[in-house]
Amino acid sequence: MTNDRQRYNTKQQSLIYEFFKKSSGAHFTADEVCDSLKQSGVSRATVYRAVEKLTEEGVLIKYNFGKGQSACYEFCSEESENDTFHFICTKCKRLMHLDCSALSDLEEHLSKDHALKIDRSLTVLYGTCGRCMKE
Repeated sequence: MTNDRQRYNTKQQSLIYEFFKKSSGAHFTADEVCDSLKQSGVSRATVYRAVEKLTEEGVLIKYNFGKGQSACYEFCSEESENDTFHFICTKCKRLMHLDCSALSDLEEHLSKDHALKIDRSLTVLYGTCGRCMKE
């Protein structure tokens, strides 16, 4: 992106863009962005329009995790972990990145032996996280 300021020239758009850029590697729902930027006067409608626009432009990665769950957005940078598998705890709803060689081996097996290509950004495992199992 050549000039971020020119591209996102309204104050609200710039605030939303900067929020994600500063939080690179983290996931946020549109509602979480609204809550974080509430004091800055950014409206809910502006956030929803902006995250869709940023997603269309490839600035954000959108993760859809199924019925009843809000989509999460992540800033797309070379450093972001957008090429990992994901795990959602069904108890606390926490989203985690899984960088696991066993899952990579499974992905390689599926590709080699079954001619399947996995889209990691859409691959989500569900279960109970270690923190919730201790409770």
